[in-house]
Parts: sequence; C-alpha cells; structure tokens
Amino acid sequence: MRTLKINKHTVKLYDSIETMPITVFHRFNLYAAIDAGIGGTIEDVDRRLYRAKQFIQHKQYENAVAELDNMRQAMAFVIENSNPELLSFASLVYSIDGKKVEVTGEADCKEILEQLNKKGLTIGVVREAIAGVKKKWTAKWRSISRHKKNQGK
Repeated sequence: MRTLKINKHTVKLYDSIETMPITVFHRFNLYAAIDAGIGGTIEDVDRRLYRAKQFIQHKQYENAVAELDNMRQAMAFVIENSNPELLSFASLVYSIDGKKVEVTGEADCKEILEQLNKKGLTIGVVREAIAGVKKKWTAKWRSISRHKKNQGK
C-alpha cells in the first residue's frame, strides 16, 4: 500500500499487483488503457485534431478518420466530466481517512474523486501516484518477461 497525505487527510492506495484484488487490477488497467489510447482532456482532443490534419496532408484518410473518431470520444469524456486518468487513480484507492472504500464502477470512482477534491486532491498528486504505480508495475512485468525468456532457452 502507498499512503498519500492530502492536507490533513490520509489516503491509502493499492500499488502492488501481488496485493490488490483482481477487480482493482482490471479496473485500473481499463482506465489507464483508455487514457493512453484515447485520452480525456482538451489537450488530448487538440493532439488528435493535429494528428488527423497530418494524416489528411499525407493522404492517409483511414488513419485520419480513426483519429477523428478518437477525438470525438476524448471530447465526449471532457463534456461528460469523465477523465480516464482520474478514474484510473480512483480505482486504486483503498481507504480515505481509515475508512475502506468499495469501487465497483465509474460512479464509485467519481464519488471518490469528489470526496478527495473536497479534501484538496490535485492533478499533480494524481499524476505522481499513477506514475509511481506504473513504474513499479513496469519493473515487475519486465522481471516476469525476462524470467519467461530465460526459461525458454
């Protein structure tokens, strides 16, 4: 578990594959994949529009259409106030001020984010926590991958 201090509040997060429930693992991966693939901010929308223009300039129309579809989805996330990066963070929350939280879906994630927002959670804290979890997981996956490669020899 990783402990965050937000003003005078304590938030515990799952940060290890070995100790987190399978549902938490799947939910985090789902939202992290959506964030990495589509995004959920106006910056992501802008990036998609820029890439679509590049594809059109290079007459790669199918790629341009795919970018525009992804841009539309990213814009929908912005409009719906449903940021996949924030949802992936919320899915990692184990407890707030000692009270265990139960996350079964997007509505629970949004409720957790609302609670933490009132306590002073910032985007910087979210991004640092997610980066730490991803770094730890990447190291673990690399270790597993190397182990499997060595077994095959």
